[in-house]
Amino acid sequence: MSGVARRLRDSVERWQAVLELPDVAVRPEPDVWSRLEYCCHVLDINRVFTVRVERMRSEDVPTLEGWDGEVAAVEGDYNARDPRSVASDYETAAHRAAELFASLEEDAWHRQGVREDGKRFTIATLADYWLHEVQHHLADAER
Repeated sequence: MSGVARRLRDSVERWQAVLELPDVAVRPEPDVWSRLEYCCHVLDINRVFTVRVERMRSEDVPTLEGWDGEVAAVEGDYNARDPRSVASDYETAAHRAAELFASLEEDAWHRQGVREDGKRFTIATLADYWLHEVQHHLADAER
């Protein structure tokens, strides 16, 4: 699972390039997020999931509070954010997450957490989902 840290670090430069585009806050369709909104969403994922992994590493099967990305987008007014600040914040969050993953002992990847809805997962399965979100939304934003 050592590739998780590398892939998070590698995403930084690509997200920064996306955030430099002149139309970064333009939605291609009314119901499709702008590039800025996609990056803010992934930034929040990095922050929320880092806390989850930290708790899973230090607590025995913690119950993790729910997080709704759609609600976060509205409450965070993603499209009104400054792209330069988002780029800096993303770099910080991605590197923090990468350091966390790089520091995990092999047996930590099997530690579990449980969502409020009762679904159990491990740090490894959370990492897979996390990377999927980063890569999927990056592909959306690079179109």
